[in-house]
Amino acid sequence: MTKEDRKNAYLYCRFRDEQLALYDEYAKRHGMLMKTLLVVNVLFYATDGLTQTEICRRTFQSKQTVNLIVKNLL
Repeated sequence: MTKEDRKNAYLYCRFRDEQLALYDEYAKRHGMLMKTLLVVNVLFYATDGLTQTEICRRTFQSKQTVNLIVKNLL
């Protein structure tokens, strides 16, 4: 890995951490967990709906977690 590659990897991780911190802050301000916000976000932008498996794949969460979030939202 070159010096430029390491720099880009560092910048990517830093950006990603900042992005996740913003999502977490927003979720807390609105009385929910970030995991719930991620599921809501994925569902909001899904024009044709999604299966539970697809939600899990897109949010990197287990089927049990997604099932519990959806139940609580309903």
